[in-house]
Amino acid sequence: MKEEKGGRTDRRLLWLAGMGMLIACAAALWLWLSSHTRGGELACRAIDDTRCDLYLDQSPVASLVVEVEHESQLQPFNIRLQPLASSPLEVKRASVELIGLNEYMGINIYPLKPLNQAALGYSGVLPVCTVAEMRWLAQLSLDTNQGLMHSHMTFTSHRNP
Repeated sequence: MKEEKGGRTDRRLLWLAGMGMLIACAAALWLWLSSHTRGGELACRAIDDTRCDLYLDQSPVASLVVEVEHESQLQPFNIRLQPLASSPLEVKRASVELIGLNEYMGINIYPLKPLNQAALGYSGVLPVCTVAEMRWLAQLSLDTNQGLMHSHMTFTSHRNP
């Protein structure tokens, strides 16, 4: 009987030590994540269907422009992120995910590449759809000196028959 009781005690001690290690690791991960993901949401104030100005704490920091060539059967598009010279944000990496709002259009994530000293952009062709007018959600993700930042805007593409 004593051996059996000692075995239970050893298992309980191991279980407690394991739980303590798990809690310590979870706390360390939480502290690391909170210090590395302090970013947030950038407000997008639409200028029109193709452009919005991005704001951080009521201050303008950049503009996001999506241009679609509506006259073509395949619809070339350009995305441009233009940070303002006075912006406190330093963009390290950026990408835009396009989500079809009328119908599912697959996973479409486009990395933005430097166009010049300040602007980032991407040129490509929109996913082909059968509807004449397609609403899109452009979700912007930025890795900046202030953490991960996100914003979004909607735009419409028109297909000529």
